[in-house]
Amino acid sequence: MLAAAAAIAAILVWDGDSLEIDGAQIRLWGVDAPELAQTCERPDGRLWACGAAAKAALVEMIAGQPVECQARGRDRYGRTVARCSAGPVRDIGAEMVRRGLAMDSTRYSGGAYAGEERAARKARRGIWNGSFIEPWKWRRDHKRDRKG
Repeated sequence: MLAAAAAIAAILVWDGDSLEIDGAQIRLWGVDAPELAQTCERPDGRLWACGAAAKAALVEMIAGQPVECQARGRDRYGRTVARCSAGPVRDIGAEMVRRGLAMDSTRYSGGAYAGEERAARKARRGIWNGSFIEPWKWRRDHKRDRKG
């Protein structure tokens, strides 16, 4: 288990589904958030920075809170894949999906967050309030545009 009291640990948020705690890179288990540079479209056709909004939500969720992560494995980039909590938020991944700022990554989660995703879609929260490209498709189509 990776644990850090936010007041003493160095916590960096990279985007809506990855962070770093005291140098350990963490990828939230079972979710896929829009990439930092990704935009989504509102019903009226206006674009909004959905990737930046996902990062901002994660920053807000963990700000000043003790963060604990339970490792579930490693991804192909060597990052720890983990379920994390922050203060009163028992599962950060579930909350990101609930807010419509991440999708249930069924390939890895087995549908663990399907209920949260259905609720977000029905309420038209976040990315579900308009149109967007799934994050994995956006990454595939923008490989040269991304840093790292």
